[in-house]
Amino acid sequence: PIVEASYANLYGADITQRKHDAERLRRLNRTYAVMSQCTQTLIHAGNERQLLEEYCRRIVETGAYRFAWIGLPTGDPESPVRPVSHAGFEEDYLSHVRISLRDRRRAQGPVARVLRSGATTVERDIANSADFPPWQVEALRRGYRSIIALPLHGERDLMGVLAIYADDPAALDAEEVKLLEELRDDLAYGLRSLRTRQARAHAERALLLSNRAIEAASNGVIITEVRNGGNAIVYVNPAFTQITGYSRYEVIGRTPDFLYGDEQDQPPLHKLSNSLCNGEEASVLVRNYRKAGVAFRNELHVSSVVGQERDVTHFGASRD
Repeated sequence: PIVEASYANLYGADITQRKHDAERLRRLNRTYAVMSQCTQTLIHAGNERQLLEEYCRRIVETGAYRFAWIGLPTGDPESPVRPVSHAGFEEDYLSHVRISLRDRRRAQGPVARVLRSGATTVERDIANSADFPPWQVEALRRGYRSIIALPLHGERDLMGVLAIYADDPAALDAEEVKLLEELRDDLAYGLRSLRTRQARAHAERALLLSNRAIEAASNGVIITEVRNGGNAIVYVNPAFTQITGYSRYEVIGRTPDFLYGDEQDQPPLHKLSNSLCNGEEASVLVRNYRKAGVAFRNELHVSSVVGQERDVTHFGASRD
């Protein structure tokens, strides 16, 4: 009987470990499946909201996590993160959770630590955590037993936080955390890409509007490009052609000197040159000549355009 009892105990321990290993393998396989599905989400997401909501949904539905949410930084230490998407068993949890970077107790949770450090934070046993008391009752009531908070890094700063809750204290071991960090990296890349595209589209719309405004302006506008020591005209608006009588094709590629006729040594031109050499804007009153040879007085406003290397690449001039 003693031998049989010993054999039964050893057999039971073996089954427990195998069940634990099998469950761990299932969790890892589900996480791999989430990563695969989220790759498709990165390809097809049309906007930021769709991307974040779809990620949360797939984490919960495919990964079998209890709850997932994404928050964006607000810059306010009293309420430093704003939830923007979530999926799973939430049951009004986010309205009960108040994070504050100024309140010591409420600044120790995983999300707050991510906001402060920019590093992944894992809490594997919420029920016995010393850092989770402000939210412990609400979390356990909803079946949350462990949590991982992952930073979403931008090019220069923190774009947001992804928080994932599991219903098992044994979840979120080192290998699972590594996979979730890869998932996070993909999400952060997708978020950066969307924001870059949105910023580019906004800049293109602004440029189009600016171009239309310049084209419709009643003042003559010239843009010149600084290259090889020269200052060649690359653009003139319709008002310039009406004022001077020159077509665009006649002036593109030339320096503006021809507009001064034989009066290349006008004192205001020296003042203009000195101001531009010092990187300053300038306004001067000069004598210009139309294509027909008729002189007219012109109030000229000139400013420089600085490129990415902080050097002057273009000059813009407005002629009244």
